[in-house]
Amino acid sequence: MIDNLKLVNKNLHPSALLAARRMSFLWEHSSAYRSIVRATASSKPLMAVFVFVTMVVLPVGAATVAQRATNPADDAAREALIRKRQTIDSAIVSKSNANKLNSLLADVRDGVNGEQRWREALGVERKKDESLRKR
Repeated sequence: MIDNLKLVNKNLHPSALLAARRMSFLWEHSSAYRSIVRATASSKPLMAVFVFVTMVVLPVGAATVAQRATNPADDAAREALIRKRQTIDSAIVSKSNANKLNSLLADVRDGVNGEQRWREALGVERKKDESLRKR
């Protein structure tokens, strides 16, 4: 069949010839591929479904499986085991960070200490800031 392609169109680009060889291999060896080609060639809605499945459903499904396989946070038993094995130092640091975050969020929500927090974060001293305002 490949020889027939060469005889029919001698002006084929090498990459097109390679693609034709791959498609020819699939056509000759896969009955599923032949049935998909026949069905989608005669029906545009079926072609749209085929494209949707191959371009959306399969990648999303593969990503979901990979994420669940590599992310143990969804497993409640495993997360409980990790928390059970937590050392005292890490528990203290974790609690301290949670308290700081809650304090920051409360200040933002209530509108308290906004300017002071910005100065501390930017490293601007109050005296320098006031001297700049006087100018």
